[in-house]
This record gives sequence, structure tokens and C-alpha cells, in this order.
Amino acid sequence: MLGAMILFGVGFAQPAEIHNAAHDARHALNFPCH
Repeated sequence: MLGAMILFGVGFAQPAEIHNAAHDARHALNFPCH
């Protein structure tokens, strides 16, 4: 669960590369998007 929270938080980071990586990870974990 902690990893998921970290990924969710990183999704709001400014660098697009980090956002894209976290975005893909959230989708893989069935996290809602936008």
C-alpha cells in the first residue's frame, strides 16, 4: 500500500517522465486517473 501511495504522489510531480512512469504504474494497479 505504501508503494501505491508513493506512486500516486509521484504522479503529481512536475517532470513528465516521472509522471508517465507513475501514471502507467497506477493504471497497472487499477488506480483511477484524472
